[in-house]
Amino acid sequence: MDDPRTPSTGAEPGDGDLVSWTTGVAAAGYEDRDMSIALQIAYPLVLRELGIVPHGPAVAGMLLDLGCGTGVLAELAAAAGVPVLAVDPSEHMLHRARRDRPHPLITYRRFDGERLTFVADGSVAAAAVCLVCCTVPDTAVLTALARELHRVLRPGGRLAVLELSPAGVGVRFSTLRFGDPGRSYENGELLPTFLRLHNGDVLRTACYFRSERFYRMLLAGAGFTDHMVRFPLVDQAAPHPGAALSRAWGAETTVAPYMILSARR
Repeated sequence: MDDPRTPSTGAEPGDGDLVSWTTGVAAAGYEDRDMSIALQIAYPLVLRELGIVPHGPAVAGMLLDLGCGTGVLAELAAAAGVPVLAVDPSEHMLHRARRDRPHPLITYRRFDGERLTFVADGSVAAAAVCLVCCTVPDTAVLTALARELHRVLRPGGRLAVLELSPAGVGVRFSTLRFGDPGRSYENGELLPTFLRLHNGDVLRTACYFRSERFYRMLLAGAGFTDHMVRFPLVDQAAPHPGAALSRAWGAETTVAPYMILSARR
């Protein structure tokens, strides 16, 4: 079986072999990726940071899911009774989200990747940005996005940002690897990323390194306050969704693959 720890080519791919996130190939692969770690620790904690819990009191207002991809987080929030505006710059991602995760509480909409011209000032109760910033090479675009998020959130509204953990660079997790082992990366530097698919293949994509300090400064510069950062680990005793395939949790029990930054408008 192919593995994010050992690409099937036997060597690291060159930059030209990395799939762009805006393509249909990326959307198909992203839909078929192994989300065991994300569903175990990342997405539930993002929703919890925003006050969205299963069978709990619903957030009073709309959740903005910026960079919704194929709609996984939006579907989880809608199942908890929260209306969601789920936006993404990729029509390929949105096509799969609308097809595979329709819900009366979810509105899927395309945006240009930088401006939310169709969202009014202070109209959003909470916002989630999951594994989006790492796909954007241009820091100016991230700055614009942070300002837009601050604009559309109502006063006191919460923001949760899920990103790749700098401590996880080069680490061989059970479902992904980002960056080369033993290498250090500068902010904005290309970070080759390998995602395990359910069929055993690996999706090779281009991400970009950013430090915890970079994200803290990005949010502070946009006007957000009350910053917190969490580095969740998988509980080794938790059942692995891939148990039927003799899968076991890996380095994610001791090294955080993701970090979750939360802040308030």
